[in-house]
Amino acid sequence: MPVTPKASYGALETRIAKETTYGVAPAAIDQRLGDVSIVPSPDVEVDFYGPTGSTSPTVGTVLTDRAMGDVTGRQSFTGIGYILSSMFGDPVTTTLEVTGRQHVWTYTGLRTPSFNSYAVDFGSTTWASRVLGGLFNGLDLTIARGNLDFSSSFWGKSFTTGIGAGSTPVFATTVTDVPFKPMRGLDYEVFLDNTWVTLGTTKLLELYSADISIGERTAPAEPVNRTRSSDGFVEVGEQEHSCNLLLGLDAIADAQIAKLKAGGQAFVRTKAQGDLITGTTFYTFQADMAIVYSGASAPTDENEVAVMPLDGRIVRDTVSGFAARFTLINTVTAY
Repeated sequence: MPVTPKASYGALETRIAKETTYGVAPAAIDQRLGDVSIVPSPDVEVDFYGPTGSTSPTVGTVLTDRAMGDVTGRQSFTGIGYILSSMFGDPVTTTLEVTGRQHVWTYTGLRTPSFNSYAVDFGSTTWASRVLGGLFNGLDLTIARGNLDFSSSFWGKSFTTGIGAGSTPVFATTVTDVPFKPMRGLDYEVFLDNTWVTLGTTKLLELYSADISIGERTAPAEPVNRTRSSDGFVEVGEQEHSCNLLLGLDAIADAQIAKLKAGGQAFVRTKAQGDLITGTTFYTFQADMAIVYSGASAPTDENEVAVMPLDGRIVRDTVSGFAARFTLINTVTAY
């Protein structure tokens, strides 16, 4: 007779769906990403106490009960849109040549909070967990010929299990696969200019890597309420976002050192252009940022090439009104 094997970790999958109302499950959690892995876990804070004379605690009191998770994957022209949509709200989406879609997220550096939450199921038809009110909270990208690392973090309401076969709710078996289009190291180019208006004019020919880091945007808000119906989140007060560059030692690097010493602004564009979608529309991911350099390290080497690391803090440019803008062109109709 057939033998039932043990549950295989390799069989566990992630399903995701955008919430219309924070913390309320959509009708179907059935979108499957091919380029992003979200593995949630319980995040429970327990306070231990023992009375005088005890050498070990006698009680453990649960203080908080949330979910958290690491987000990993590969840079692509599709999945990253879910993270940007969670952190910066709905993009402005326009149609390009019938099948192409351009999605633009703008961050002004002001308190204009706009976020999207997601429901996430992780598991299989025999065992699965669910997190509601899920928010992506941070984004780290490395851009280099030999490295396209990508990571984020994720937190949400309480981690629940029992989402499996014969249960209510049920783990989705009919899924919608989100089109997956990976980036390549050769797809990128980086520009460095003196104003937001001219951004994209001067291409860097001696840039060896760029690291973009969007820091935490949200934190839990947990009023005293037994049913937890009013639990929510709040926008973080002081946020830190950065763009660090590794430049070859040349006149451009010298000019950036001068800007560091003068406290002047620089404007960075990283742009990856992939395959043709249709007509003149290509898969594209572009990040535009206004920065002020916060430091520089001693010259070092990158595969024997002399380079200088420069650290930049993303700031609000009061002339254009922007701090950062992210543009994604693909075939996904909406985020």
